[in-house]
Amino acid sequence: MYENVGMPHALVELQGVQKKVCKQIPKLAANGGEMMDALSQGYLTEEVCGMDLVARGYSPLALVESTGRLSAEEYEQVVYDLTNFLYYVADPTRLERERTGVFVLIFLAFFFVPAYLLAREYKKEFH
Repeated sequence: MYENVGMPHALVELQGVQKKVCKQIPKLAANGGEMMDALSQGYLTEEVCGMDLVARGYSPLALVESTGRLSAEEYEQVVYDLTNFLYYVADPTRLERERTGVFVLIFLAFFFVPAYLLAREYKKEFH
């Protein structure tokens, strides 16, 4: 969820409440890579909060446990299924169009041969 957004999260009761957190993430070196400790071979970390996390590819939100009806895995599955359903509903004839397109391409491939041979015959008459 984002702060100060006019539309509420429609699936908040399934997912649960999220809160802003700071996370320990690897430090960035001057070349853009992640810094590692030479002795322990572990990453050197720093605590980052807010939009800096988003810029580095991490989520600034963490789920508060036991606030939603579903577990994190179940919620991800529900969102995945809902997204696929909405993708299908947006264009239900897509599968039929793709199947028809394959037949059209096969027809054009076969039609090309006699059309090419006929064009060669016409060229012979003019040259």
